[in-house]
Amino acid sequence: MIINILQLASFLYIQIALSVYLIKKVYQLKSHTPSNINILDLKNILIITAVNVIFLNMGLNYLCLLLTLPLVLILWSDSILIHCYGLKISLKNIKVFISGIGTFSGEAAVILNFIARFQWITASLIFSISCLFAIITNNSTLIALAIGSLLFSLSKSRLKPLFGLPWLILTVLLSLGLPYISDIAAFHYFIIMAVVAHISYTLINALFIVKNTKVKSIFSGLLVGNDIKKHAIDENIAQIQAINSSVSLLTDTSAPQKQNLNILLFTVESLSEEAYNNSPYSKMLDEHFPDNLLVDKAYSVSPNTNQSIYQLYTSCYGNNSSFINLQSLIQQGYSTTYITTQETQHFGMNELLKSAGFNTIYDRFSFPTFTNDYDLLNLEDEIAKKLQSNKAFIHISNDQTHSNYKVIDKQKFNRCNNRETKGRYFNAVDESLYIINKLLLSLKDKGGLENTLLVITGDHGQSFGELGYYAHSSATINPQVRVPFKLHCSKLAKHHVEQITLLDIMPTITYLLGQEYPQTNVDGINVINNKTNYTLLYSDTRAANAPSNASVIIDDIKYYVDTIYNQRLLLDSEDNIITDSALTENDIESIVYHALDKHGLIY
Repeated sequence: MIINILQLASFLYIQIALSVYLIKKVYQLKSHTPSNINILDLKNILIITAVNVIFLNMGLNYLCLLLTLPLVLILWSDSILIHCYGLKISLKNIKVFISGIGTFSGEAAVILNFIARFQWITASLIFSISCLFAIITNNSTLIALAIGSLLFSLSKSRLKPLFGLPWLILTVLLSLGLPYISDIAAFHYFIIMAVVAHISYTLINALFIVKNTKVKSIFSGLLVGNDIKKHAIDENIAQIQAINSSVSLLTDTSAPQKQNLNILLFTVESLSEEAYNNSPYSKMLDEHFPDNLLVDKAYSVSPNTNQSIYQLYTSCYGNNSSFINLQSLIQQGYSTTYITTQETQHFGMNELLKSAGFNTIYDRFSFPTFTNDYDLLNLEDEIAKKLQSNKAFIHISNDQTHSNYKVIDKQKFNRCNNRETKGRYFNAVDESLYIINKLLLSLKDKGGLENTLLVITGDHGQSFGELGYYAHSSATINPQVRVPFKLHCSKLAKHHVEQITLLDIMPTITYLLGQEYPQTNVDGINVINNKTNYTLLYSDTRAANAPSNASVIIDDIKYYVDTIYNQRLLLDSEDNIITDSALTENDIESIVYHALDKHGLIY
C-alpha cells in the first residue's frame, strides 16, 4: 500500500515539477529567472502533490483535475503574458481585461506570433495536460503523448513539413513499449529514487549554493499579485522630504492678460516621444505650428488611455478625484467636444468622457461609414464652425497608432518595414501626424486657428521589449510614459520649461489664458512659474496592494519598483541602471511606497 502511494506521489511530483520547470524556461527566455526549481517552487509542488495523492486515493479523480489543470493553465498563460507584455494574471487585471476585451486584437497577434515561433512552449502545455490525464486514467497512450511532448519541449524543436513524422513515430513506439516497461518493478523504484534525489538536490542548492533569484517562485503572487512594501527608512532623507514638499515656486510673475481662446487638444494614441521625434511629419508640424511652450520632457504619469483622461481632466493622480477642469470652462460658456475614431464602449470610456464634462462625443459609430483616421478630415467644417465661437474646447484622438498599428496608404508611408511590428508602428505614426497636419492646415486656411490654443501630445507611449515590456499600461519605463508635447498659439509669448505631465496641461493652459485655476488641492501645476519636486509614475496593471510597476522621479533619478520581475532599481533619465548608490533595494521600495501612499494608490 505504502509503495503504491509512493509510486503515485512520485509520478505526480514528476509531472508537476516538469511542468513548473518548462514554464520557468519561458521566463528564462528573457533571463528573468533561472529555470531550475528553487525552494519556494519545491514547497508548492510538494503541497500540490500531497493534495492530489489524497484525492486520488479517495477516488476523487475529478477534484484532482479541478485543482491541477486550472493551475497549470494559469501558470502557463501567466508566463506567456509576462514574456509578451510584462502583465501578470491577477483577479484585478482580469476584471479590467474583460471590460475592454474588444481592444486587444492587436495584442492577441503578438501572443500568436510568440507561440508560433516557440512551438516547444505549446508542447510543454500538451505534456502537462496529457500527463495529468494519463496518471488519473492510467492510459499508456496518453503517457506516450506526454513523453513525446516532453522530449519535443526539452529539445526546443519545431515542426516543419515532413519533420513531424519522427515525433509521430516516437509517440507510437512509446505507446507500444510503455506497458512492458511499466511492469518492471525496478522502473517504479527508479522513479521514486529520482524524486528523492531531486528534492534533496533542491534543498541542498537552496541551503548552501543559491541565495537569491530575481523571481522567487512562479507561484509568487498567483492571482493576487505581489505587494509593494514599506520598510524602515529615515523620514528625513532628501527623497522623502521632496515627496512631502511637492511644489517649488520658480517665479511669481503675474498671469497674462485674460483672453478667450479656443482650445484644440490632440492626444495621439500610443504616441511615444521617440516615435514623434523620429517622424519627418513632426518636423512639418513644427514648421507650420512653432512651439510657444518648449518642454524638455513630457510624461503621461500612467500609460493608459482612460488614465490619461483622468490625468487631463482632474489634474490628480489616481482616479478618485473630481472632474473640475472642464466644468470650470463650461461655467465660462465653453462648449466641450470629444472626437475619436476609436470605439468608446470599451473600459467604460463613454461614461468616463461624460463624467469629465464633454457635451458632445463623436466616436467610430458617429461616422456614417467609418474607415480609418482619414474620417477626421470629414469633420473639418464642423470643427471650423465650433472654433468660430472662440469658446470651444475640442479634444481629438485617433485609432491607427493603436496596436496592431494600421497603415492605410502603404505606398506613401513605408519609411520603415511594415512587416515588422515597430516599423509598422512608426509608419502608422507618420500617417497619423500627416492627417493631423493636413487637418490643421485646412483649419488655418479657414481662419479657425487665429484664436486657438493648439496642443499635441500622446495619451501614453508604447514599448517594444525594453526592460521586458511590450505595449502599454504595464510599466513606467520611458517608452511607455515619455510623450511629445507641442503647444502653439500665435497670441501667446514663448516659454521654456524642463518638464510637463498630462496632470499639468489644464492648469498651465488656464494660466496662459489669464484665468484663475478653480482649485488648489490638485497634483497638476502651472509649469510656467512652478516646478514639482517629484513626479510619480504608475502602471494601470495591478499588484496585490498597488500598481504592479511604479516609479518616482526626483532630480532626474528614477526610483523604480517592479513587482512582476521583482526589481528595485535606480535609473537615470534615459532608463540606464545606476549602480553606484548607497540606497538599498528596501530604500527604493520605501520611497516609491511613500509617494503611492500619499496619493491614495496603496489599496
